[in-house]
Amino acid sequence: CGLRLYTRNSLQHLVDAMDSHENFKIKDFWRNFTIATSLPVIHAALKDVKTETLIACWKKVWPKCVQGYEGFSPEDIQYEAINNAVKLVNNLVDAHSETLTDEGLLELMKSSNKEEQEAPDPEEEENEVGLTIERLSDLLRTAKELQRKAEAWDPYIVRSLQFKNAIGAAMQTYKTLLTTMKKQRQQIPITTFLRATKKALHEDTTSPKTPEEETSPEKL
Repeated sequence: CGLRLYTRNSLQHLVDAMDSHENFKIKDFWRNFTIATSLPVIHAALKDVKTETLIACWKKVWPKCVQGYEGFSPEDIQYEAINNAVKLVNNLVDAHSETLTDEGLLELMKSSNKEEQEAPDPEEEENEVGLTIERLSDLLRTAKELQRKAEAWDPYIVRSLQFKNAIGAAMQTYKTLLTTMKKQRQQIPITTFLRATKKALHEDTTSPKTPEEETSPEKL
C-alpha cells in the first residue's frame, strides 16, 4: 500500500510540474528527479498512510497490540489508493470520452466565430485584469521557487518539508483553476482546424478551373 501511495504522490508531483512550467518536458522532469526531490514525495506518502493500514500491517507482526480493533481491510485501502492514482492519470491525459457529432462540430464553429467577434484588441489584452493562464502559471512557478529555496537553504529537512507542504496546500485552489482554464483553451485548436477546412472547401468550389481540369475524357 505504501508503494501505491508513493506512486500516487509521484504522479501528483508530475501534474504539478506540468501546471507550473509552460515548456514542460517529461524527460527533463525524470532526469532531475533526484533522491532529494523524492523526499517530499515520500513524506507526503507517509502522511497519507491511514491508521487502519498501520494496524493491519502490525497485526501480523505484533497481534497483541491490535487486539479487538476492527478497521478497514487492506484490500479496501489498496483499492482507494489505486482509484486515486487512476484519477490523476485521467487528469494527466485529459481525454474526452464523448464522440464529436456533426451537431457538435457546428456548435464549436458557431462558438469560435462568436469568440472571434468578441475577441479584445491586443492593447486591451495588455491591460487585462484578473487571473489568466499565464499569470496562474507564474504564481505556481513562484511558489515552486519558494519551495526549492527552502529545501536548498534550510538544513532541517522536516521544517523545509512542512513549509513545502504548506505552500503546496495553499496553491491547490490555483492549480485546480489552472487545469480548468487549460481544458477550456484546448477547444481553440479544434475550431481553428474546422475554420481552415471550411475555408479550403469554399475555395475549391469557387475558384475557376484550368483548361486541363475542364477537359473531359470524352473530348480526349
